[in-house]
Amino acid sequence: PFFSSHGGWFGIQLFFILSGYLIIKSLKKNKLSRYALSRVLRIFPAYIVITLFVIYLHDIQYNYLSIHSLANLFMLQHVFPVSLIRGDVLHVTWTLTIELFWYFIAPVILILLQKSSKITLIASILFSSTFVIIANMGFFDLFYHRHFEILGLKGWIGNRNFFITNSFFGQLCYFVLGGFIFYNRQNILQIPSIFLILTGITGIILSIYLIFDFITPNILTGISLSCVFIFFMKHLNFKISLLNYISKISYSFYLLHFPIILYVKYNLHIYDNVGGLFCSFLITISLSTFFYIIVEKQFMKIYLK
Repeated sequence: PFFSSHGGWFGIQLFFILSGYLIIKSLKKNKLSRYALSRVLRIFPAYIVITLFVIYLHDIQYNYLSIHSLANLFMLQHVFPVSLIRGDVLHVTWTLTIELFWYFIAPVILILLQKSSKITLIASILFSSTFVIIANMGFFDLFYHRHFEILGLKGWIGNRNFFITNSFFGQLCYFVLGGFIFYNRQNILQIPSIFLILTGITGIILSIYLIFDFITPNILTGISLSCVFIFFMKHLNFKISLLNYISKISYSFYLLHFPIILYVKYNLHIYDNVGGLFCSFLITISLSTFFYIIVEKQFMKIYLK
């Protein structure tokens, strides 16, 4: 909220950087088959169960056999705007499509990082930046025209930004940044903290006031958020129990938070910002803990054997 509407985008891009770091780390220590199994069991069971829970919670009339439902089931909704708008009951799952694409391409990125991490990073930045610039010029609009027509969406700029420029191709450089940080972590952690925090804050401010409204995703936010990430890597003790607890339930928390906010506002009729936020947080943290223990943890045991 301190960054206005930009805060949500910063959070998502930071999440992609973290995912890049963690997935490359996972690939580095696991066989490809074990990595694939861990990804499937980590994301799909909780996603399916929580989706069914939210459908029940909000009493949604849902067509489980429609093509849009199937696109959402297999996390491909961001590729098909009609499926995302009509079938996404969690309201946040467009990022899961991008994450799924990353899981597929990550093994290739690891090989490239091992050959030359710097060239791989530079190539990903050039690729994503070029894609975003071309997309902003409208070169890919043709592929989405029919979808927007069906949905009755007017105006190309906002829809283009959400569905096209923010697709996996535009976000790829964030994942590679995270992988680059992991692969070069020993040297990167030697960067002075004052440089990291000043670069991070300056870059975020410049992104908000000079760049963000014109072109996003952009590499400036990636570099800035990477500096913030590295800074906290140097100074936060991730063995602290509270941080460990939050990291464990974070996936369920992410899937649940927006449906719960809507439930608190429209079903419990709590319209006060502070009260609504507090109530939403308590319910979400409680349900996230429940689904982590009942669903996520049980499936994690399978691939951790």
